[in-house]
Amino acid sequence: MPNSEGVKGKRVLLVIGPAFITAAVVLGPGSISTASRMGGTFGYSLIWLMVLICLFMSCYTAMGARFGAVSGESLLGAVSRKYGKWLSVLLGICAFAVGAGFQAGNNLGAGTAMESLTGLPVWVWAIFFTAVSLAIMFLARRTYRVIERMMLVLVILMIAAFFGTVVKAGPKLVDVLKGF
Repeated sequence: MPNSEGVKGKRVLLVIGPAFITAAVVLGPGSISTASRMGGTFGYSLIWLMVLICLFMSCYTAMGARFGAVSGESLLGAVSRKYGKWLSVLLGICAFAVGAGFQAGNNLGAGTAMESLTGLPVWVWAIFFTAVSLAIMFLARRTYRVIERMMLVLVILMIAAFFGTVVKAGPKLVDVLKGF
């Protein structure tokens, strides 16, 4: 008989695994580059905007998850059923374009960081990261599991880097509060 604590721990990991993928998608190198540039340019004066953005992203993500859990179908499936396939296809193309643009921003953000480390141009790294992503997507047998584990490690590393950066930067609480 399996250990009940081990089974409970595995259930927790199964539940939070998709959350790490969502966090990695939302909090990618493009977001980090934009937020860093914003902070470097405006200091703490726009921190309220970052909080508002996080609130909107959380609401949007929760809304999508609830829709899928309650309806048992995707948003595009529901649109297709209710309004017709043409609108579903149009929305799918738009969603793909937004996702592709978002991922391009992530690849450029990661490429910018790698350029600083290696001296190779950003475009080389952007192509490299795109090729690796496509290879994982098409060649990995258990793509979701591979991506989930990679995202788990990367999100944990990003969180550790954020905390380390905050400690190193030593922001003054008064200045942070003024940003709100």
